Amino acid sequence: MPIMKVRLRTLILFLSAGSMLLTTCLIIFCIFWYQREEIRDYIAFSNEAYAKKIASTTDQYLASAQKQLEWSADLISNTFEKDDVKKQFLHISGQSDYFNSVFYINKESQVEVTTNQAGNMEGRYINTLNVKNNIINKIPLISSPFVSVVGNLVVMISQPVFSSQGNYQGFIGGTIYLTTDSILSRIIGQHFYGANTKVTILDSSDSVIFNDYDSHVLSIRKNFSSLCDSGVSGSMDLSSFTIGFACVDRSKWIVLISTPKQTATNMLYASVKKSLPLIFFILFTMIFVVFFISVKISQPLEKLAKITEGADGKSLLKKLPRVRTWFYEANQLTSAVYYRLMDMNQRAEKFREESATDPLTGILNRRGFFRALVNQSKSKTNSLILMDLDHFKKINDSYGHETGDRVLMNFSSLIKNSFKKNALIARFGGEEFVALLPGTDINAACAMAMKLQGEMYKLKFSDNENVTFSAGIVNLKISEDDVMQALVEADRLLYEAKESGRNKILRQEC
Repeated sequence: MPIMKVRLRTLILFLSAGSMLLTTCLIIFCIFWYQREEIRDYIAFSNEAYAKKIASTTDQYLASAQKQLEWSADLISNTFEKDDVKKQFLHISGQSDYFNSVFYINKESQVEVTTNQAGNMEGRYINTLNVKNNIINKIPLISSPFVSVVGNLVVMISQPVFSSQGNYQGFIGGTIYLTTDSILSRIIGQHFYGANTKVTILDSSDSVIFNDYDSHVLSIRKNFSSLCDSGVSGSMDLSSFTIGFACVDRSKWIVLISTPKQTATNMLYASVKKSLPLIFFILFTMIFVVFFISVKISQPLEKLAKITEGADGKSLLKKLPRVRTWFYEANQLTSAVYYRLMDMNQRAEKFREESATDPLTGILNRRGFFRALVNQSKSKTNSLILMDLDHFKKINDSYGHETGDRVLMNFSSLIKNSFKKNALIARFGGEEFVALLPGTDINAACAMAMKLQGEMYKLKFSDNENVTFSAGIVNLKISEDDVMQALVEADRLLYEAKESGRNKILRQEC
């Protein structure tokens, strides 16, 4: 039962429709893949830029707050009356909302004045680590987050106070609440990113200063503060987050802006979902157009196939003109096949001849040599000479391949002129030549080879330099097996001639 063949119309339709569908899917996939990476890169860039903005704003806020405390410390350095200091602190609280509370602690660690009335702090001695650091270092400081004596999680900014004589008297401190409303939380928390973008601020010991969401990012990495060692900003991919970071120079805090990586994928899914109706409309329109074109293309070829089915040559020639074609290929198909077959036969014969001939020298190659053996006349006395040019590689390296080719052509011409007309001469490859001499004994072959050696010595190829060759000569019978054995023996003699100084002819002992 004959196998059913697919018709051209069906093949064109399925291939075209399948190609369009596959191309559409690949384009969507490539766009999805590269756009996702671009969106993630943009999110990383945006997060870094926003982190730098928050870091810069926070740094300016801290600078202003420290300047406010420095100004107040200068004012009260001339008077340490409790009422005057309290008035100054009330003035600070009224003029700005930098701090949730302001206080003055003397060098004995005693709270002399505070604007925070909770806990009756005035007059109490505070021996916390932050207070001790301020009294010992006597420099402006920004503390790590800590729980104040009244139970608030705060950050303290301090400024030392010196008398007019330069004696250390204590320090002014301002507290900023971290868990309740403060100007810092308002600066950081009011951002314009989507719900998936979150802000985290850590101090130099990775303690949380501000965090507006579940601290999943913090559980992934515990040494964010090391990013501030170089004082630069940047971005990173961390687990399932894209994070931009920047450092607050004045306090060595680090601002982290994090967005889940899934955000980019969700955005692309939404975009593709909106585009699907238009994509399917274009796809089905193109399939309909392809179907129409496939019918037009296949009709002439289907008619041609129908009339050639079972027809002989004469009837086929009568029917072919009836096929109405509208494109060049169908119209030329029959004549093209005829002329191509004729051309192929001519080329095959030409290739057969060329495959047996060495293109450089015009003599037989190895394949042609063995092919010619079949038609070689039989003789009891035959000789085979295997020749190889001496130091031929040196000629190529020193004078170039063009000179080397000229030496090979001249050598092959000398061989043809030195041996009998019925000699079978071939180039076996490179600088190796073989000559089969029918009806010639080994003595005559040696004489011919020596004559060739003399002629070769007269040949100058460059700067009056000549070329020599080495040869091995053996007896043989005209048969393929014997020729192969003779070639092996001649090659051995040739090798010995090369090893014993070159420019020598060695013959087989009879």
